[in-house]
Amino acid sequence: MMILAIDSANFHLSIALLQGKEILAYAENKTSVGDAVLLPMIEALFQKASLPLRAMTHVAVTLGPGSFTGTRIGIAAARGLALALEIPILAVNSFEWVAHCYKKLCPHHLDSSLVIALESKREESFVALFSKELKLLREETYLRPDQLHEYIGAYAPVVVGDAASYIDSSMTSWMPNAQDLAFHVQEKLAYKRSFETCVPFYLRPPEINRAKK
Repeated sequence: MMILAIDSANFHLSIALLQGKEILAYAENKTSVGDAVLLPMIEALFQKASLPLRAMTHVAVTLGPGSFTGTRIGIAAARGLALALEIPILAVNSFEWVAHCYKKLCPHHLDSSLVIALESKREESFVALFSKELKLLREETYLRPDQLHEYIGAYAPVVVGDAASYIDSSMTSWMPNAQDLAFHVQEKLAYKRSFETCVPFYLRPPEINRAKK
């Protein structure tokens, strides 16, 4: 099994190639998520691993919410590769992916609920509240820092994600990358867990005139 993982739903682009328990190649671009960047990166990744594209057996992609452009481009690339190579797409909701990666990275927080806070480059961030068992407790939404208390109610969650420090100044922003995505989907496959339909999860339409952070 060889998985190409694409995370372009946030405002950094990363891709990884996983075979077995080994990351064969990894690349990132923190300044652009355009298709003019992603496709050459994928080609270069396989060249680095000395493998042809047809060696890929699965393509994984994050669905957002996050960057409108990044989400669209990542999904388009995954669909194109899956169609051309006749391979399955392993699509994951970004909230769920970040929550699972954080719990695996920080087992000392296994007894804590989590708020996943994802960057939107607007006044509000995308958020989702999970139980310690990673069950969704509140409907996913977007909110300003002053609205967090009402959203979480009586819960006392750890806030995680690339917008964590914006939503809660006591927290440090953190985000997994495509390497973590590759291992996450591999684990889901091993446990025969279901994947999402490969459509963007935007939560709201793009807005042009909102003030940026």
